[in-house]
Amino acid sequence: MRQPQIRLALLLISALLLLTLALNVASCQQQNAARLGPGATGLRVTAVQWLLNAHGIDVNVTGTFAHQTHGAVRGFQARSGIDISGVVDQRTFDRLAAEDAREGDRGLRVRAVQTLLHLQGNRVPVHDNFDTATEEAVAGFQKSADLDGTGIVDRETWRALFVGPNNGPAVTEADQFLATIAPFAKEGRERFGVPASVAMAQAVQETGWGRSAPGNNYFGVKCHNQSPGPVPFECQDLETGEWENGRRVQITDRFRSYASMRDSVLDYGNFLVSNSRYRPAFTVNGDPAAFARALQRAGYATDPAYADSLIAIMDQRDLYQHDR
Repeated sequence: MRQPQIRLALLLISALLLLTLALNVASCQQQNAARLGPGATGLRVTAVQWLLNAHGIDVNVTGTFAHQTHGAVRGFQARSGIDISGVVDQRTFDRLAAEDAREGDRGLRVRAVQTLLHLQGNRVPVHDNFDTATEEAVAGFQKSADLDGTGIVDRETWRALFVGPNNGPAVTEADQFLATIAPFAKEGRERFGVPASVAMAQAVQETGWGRSAPGNNYFGVKCHNQSPGPVPFECQDLETGEWENGRRVQITDRFRSYASMRDSVLDYGNFLVSNSRYRPAFTVNGDPAAFARALQRAGYATDPAYADSLIAIMDQRDLYQHDR
């Protein structure tokens, strides 16, 4: 064989070896991206924790794959009849995300979808409502991933959404809730003068970090004797706890329900500014702690420690930053 031909053959062999190596690396990366185990952090872990909760397995949403999540995964694998490794591989994830998700769905699976959309760079609000914005975000992601742009999260879409880095900043349930409600609280401050930090703390206090908000009511606003405002709402009967004569009792009352978190936040601002009994609070709305105490004095809640609880949340999470 002539020397130029030898050189050409060697170049072709080198190119083939490099291509094989690149394919192997890509394959390994894909396999790693489809596995989560102890020590992993980030949005993929957060999504898995939401899915575990959706299956009735109580696990804290911390964004960190620690002992509790490892045990929860093992328990899920045991009851699903798959290998008990405590690691979320492709088969385990497929079981966790076995159901399609689509517009109109509600619940923790929807939060998992919205969390994975964040992983893919789409900052759709994370709540339990598969709304139009979520459907549009899913359809856009599907098109970018060469999938049918149906807006429905089927098995292939779940798998594509789940691919991402194993590690990243831990994103807790509290982080997600505050990041979701913050822009609406700021909008409410601009429109109605309610400190954003107070609105956010009240939403935390009333719903347990968004865990319990029937009818998208994040502030426990009731329906009695109130005229409709600029934000539409309906009314529903719900059980609630009230303080009477120094003890907490369960009663049934009528509460507002809304189409979205944003509607709830804005109606809450309108509710406060439209009621004369809360007028003293707006004279001190430059001081969130004073505003919270004025709300309690005006009878917003029957819990005698209500304002102290709000101030503690504002202090712990530095919610004052949203009013600066």
